[in-house]
Amino acid sequence: MSAVRFTFDDDFENSGGGSLSQKKMEEMRAEAFAQGQEAGRAEVLDGLQQSCEILLQNITTATQNLAARQDEQTALMHKEAANLAFAIMQKLAPAAVEKMPLAEIEILVEKCLQSSPLEPRLVIRVDEAILSVLQEKIEQMKTASGYEGQIILISEDMPHISDCRVEWANGGVERDFNSLQSIIEQAVQLFIDAPEVVANPETGQIDPKAGVISETITT
Repeated sequence: MSAVRFTFDDDFENSGGGSLSQKKMEEMRAEAFAQGQEAGRAEVLDGLQQSCEILLQNITTATQNLAARQDEQTALMHKEAANLAFAIMQKLAPAAVEKMPLAEIEILVEKCLQSSPLEPRLVIRVDEAILSVLQEKIEQMKTASGYEGQIILISEDMPHISDCRVEWANGGVERDFNSLQSIIEQAVQLFIDAPEVVANPETGQIDPKAGVISETITT
């Protein structure tokens, strides 16, 4: 085997092995940079997604709060309207009934005549101021209803001029203006004081079955 002669002209840094190592390092550096870019992009996207979710949640909460406030304002307006309507009714109803008290009494008497055709006798008690006027109409009302029994009219000092009582053998019916006004007042007050769920969610009106009484029947 012959020996390789060493000379100072040989360049070990430019050998093939050194070039490969440098290339490998550059590739690793480029790969690390790409991975860093990808990780940074993913982090930014994740942050944006979280921010969007929080924003949507805040918008939903704000919308729900606005809807709740709107419902509260609507319910309050309904109650204020009911209060105002009742206040107007308190002022106008008594005056209207006092001007036309006979109309309310005629309605009650006609109902009794129509619903009690077989009763042999009906006793009608009204205020003294109404008696003479009702006497003029009672025969006409009796004929129109087909009632064939006896009708007795009696005058009494009634609390209100439109009050009336109709009695028969086993019962009777009464119209009491003050009681009716009290019942209406209680019904309106219940609506005003009640939680929102008591009112109809679509109309806000009182349950038509509550507090609507036009007459008291005794048996």
